[in-house]
Amino acid sequence: MSNIILRGIDPKIHLQLKKEAKRRKISLNALLLEYVLDGAGLTDKKTNKTIYHDLDPLAGTWDKKEVNEFLSSIKDFEKIEKELWE
Repeated sequence: MSNIILRGIDPKIHLQLKKEAKRRKISLNALLLEYVLDGAGLTDKKTNKTIYHDLDPLAGTWDKKEVNEFLSSIKDFEKIEKELWE
């Protein structure tokens, strides 16, 4: 195992890292090692690659009339009420 010294860390970042380590109940060193491994793509974390098929029967089943009815029913959601954003 090697030791690395990291200099020049902003005090705000240092404090945030310490808080995160405390929240997760691990050492600051363990947290930093985890971040380094994740950043380098060296972790074995599994991403959720589950493919669900429960909605497959619904895909592509609407006819043109149903599509037009749906698009018509959601038309109001496409309007931007500018007075709410000023």
